[in-house]
Amino acid sequence: MHALHQVYRTFFYPHSFRLALPDVWAGFQVNIKMMVIAEALVLVLALALAIVRGLPGPAA
Repeated sequence: MHALHQVYRTFFYPHSFRLALPDVWAGFQVNIKMMVIAEALVLVLALALAIVRGLPGPAA
């Protein structure tokens, strides 16, 4: 039973959870912002590639 108590105190202790939540939330927001920026860049680059591939000529 000691091992389960240690796991509880390490990962599920409410006080530790409350202390870590602001940092976790800030990191989550950074991840979301990076994902939105990356998705916008991917869409722009994919559109540019599709336009170039659709051009007539030997380069396509």
